[in-house]
Amino acid sequence: MNLKTLSSIIIFSLLLLVGHQLYLKNKYDEVVFIDLAFEHVVVTDATNQDLAKLDDVKNTWDLINEDTSTANMALNSVGLPKTIDGLTKLWTHVPLAYSFVSPKRNKKELIMAATRNLYFERGELCETKNSLFRVSGKVAVIYTETKDGITNYVYHNQLSEQDAAPNR
Repeated sequence: MNLKTLSSIIIFSLLLLVGHQLYLKNKYDEVVFIDLAFEHVVVTDATNQDLAKLDDVKNTWDLINEDTSTANMALNSVGLPKTIDGLTKLWTHVPLAYSFVSPKRNKKELIMAATRNLYFERGELCETKNSLFRVSGKVAVIYTETKDGITNYVYHNQLSEQDAAPNR
């Protein structure tokens, strides 16, 4: 094989490699940055007013769903602990840019992004020592940390403020 043919093969191989890496980067960006248009999760410390509302929800609203597996499976799939801190890390994770030299890091980021995108909360959540929660209109979502992991509760209030007002 002469030098010209060998050079052509090497250049062609490098172009294929670069083209493949650019293709992978585009696919990576589609998965990892799919939620850029969505509102991200903001976690704030619960105020006394938030805690009073949480007590009201637990004592007077209807529990419509109790889920002990979904959050725990999501956290297991990305290697995070089954804790409130783990959920916060999942939902607030800022993905890293595609790495042309670290496929292992890209794989980890893809798994984290795909899991976050499938099991995603948006907006503001209040945090206590062992729970995250949001009360929005007639629905409340509460994530509580137990010794067995995370339990997700969904409550519904049958009466809105207008419904509860006396008729005149």
